[in-house]
Amino acid sequence: MSFVAVCMKWVPGRPEIDPLSGQVHTPASRFGGISLADQSALEVGLQLGALRSMDVVAITVGGAQSEQSLRDALAAGVKRAIRIDAAGTPSSAETARVLALSLGHASIIMCGDYSFDRGSGSVPAFLAAELGISQALGVVSLTAQMNDIVVSRRLDGGRREHLRISDRAVISVEGSVAQLRRATLAKTLATRNSEIEVISPPLTLERPVSTGKPFRPRPRTLAMPHGNTTLERLNSITNVATTSTRGEQIELSPAKSAAYILQTLTRWGYIE
Repeated sequence: MSFVAVCMKWVPGRPEIDPLSGQVHTPASRFGGISLADQSALEVGLQLGALRSMDVVAITVGGAQSEQSLRDALAAGVKRAIRIDAAGTPSSAETARVLALSLGHASIIMCGDYSFDRGSGSVPAFLAAELGISQALGVVSLTAQMNDIVVSRRLDGGRREHLRISDRAVISVEGSVAQLRRATLAKTLATRNSEIEVISPPLTLERPVSTGKPFRPRPRTLAMPHGNTTLERLNSITNVATTSTRGEQIELSPAKSAAYILQTLTRWGYIE
């Protein structure tokens, strides 16, 4: 049976020190929880589920602490809440791989386009690739209808792309698309101890290991600025009194061109 899935990422809050007891604790709501984009995705999923008479399933990959966000989703109106157990912080590709195993029958998969930990926002793209379905990422407006969904997504240069989605797809939305409804007190109390369906992933999820750092050229050694006054020394540093050359055109053989490029990069400090 098809359903609407909402993928959420729970991020722990920043550790704080109690000034009286000196104990370190991590509040659930301070700089943590789920992002406004994930809340927007949850609201859109609930609206779409009501429109198409489909169950809405909230799912996350994380530890036991993430279950609070799933209970909040239950209070808001989702039918099921699933937590894929993961103690560490798996990569985006691994996260999408285990999500795909539980979302094979989902009609529409909603995601936020960012999380509180300032992640890459690449899980929706990986998830669409794993499932082999369409994707619409970075959506800034959305209109849901019975048979299709019309979205507008942000492009470079201030442009917009308008898409009509009529089949299975992964959609990631910005936080401004929709505001999550406020759960009633009765629903909040009723779901406080609700059981969360916990799934053990069929593969080992590990924290991604960094293999290197972004390239950064070594600092250049410059001579002391010359001049007798402060203004003269500033002019010497900024070269405001000289005309800078932005480029040059040369004609050399391939071998000499390569040697010239290496020599120039060495002079600029990019290579040894």
